[in-house]
Amino acid sequence: MNISENEYNDLTAVEGIHQDDVAQLIDQNDTFEGLVSDLKDYFKLDDAYYAERAALKAMVEEAKGKA
Repeated sequence: MNISENEYNDLTAVEGIHQDDVAQLIDQNDTFEGLVSDLKDYFKLDDAYYAERAALKAMVEEAKGKA
């Protein structure tokens, strides 16, 4: 999929997304709709990752407090 340099810069400026991931998603899609769908999935996975990390951090902090 071809996008303009400005569109690419806008995508990579979004907090929480990595430039390499943006480039890979663009390469994998032939349509804008496909790119949008993949970006939505990317952020769902990203949110789940950070939620899991926060839960693990809370468990570690709780364990440290009990030690």
